[in-house]
Amino acid sequence: RVSEVEVLEEAEREQILSGWQGASRPVRGASLPQLIAEQAERTPDAVAVECGDQALTYGELDAWAGRVAGWLQGQGVGRGSFVAVKLPRSVELVVALLAVTKAGAAYVPVDPEYPQERVAHILSDATPALVIDDTAMLEQ
Repeated sequence: RVSEVEVLEEAEREQILSGWQGASRPVRGASLPQLIAEQAERTPDAVAVECGDQALTYGELDAWAGRVAGWLQGQGVGRGSFVAVKLPRSVELVVALLAVTKAGAAYVPVDPEYPQERVAHILSDATPALVIDDTAMLEQ
């Protein structure tokens, strides 16, 4: 049987399993929004996101995501909510994903290139509280 064939020698196996682990470090319990906010405090002018000719610093990213998160919460979005994010790869996509997380909700990624039938199925299945698309981001 193929599953019984050893593809690595014992020394190689040991190297992969223990030699490449490195020193163990305790994992912080901070969330992604907390980590971004901390980084924004430390280095607000450092570039956080680049996409094409657009860039956002940590300060800009944290502030914009905070505004969108506040708007989401004002719409009733919070813990236990789902928000569909239908944006192309862009700095706006990163802002939207961070904002949904800051608001306490979960995001449902929807590729804007999907056929309309597939988008309709995803939205019907996930029943998001809101859909963030280009129009919603322009309003923020």
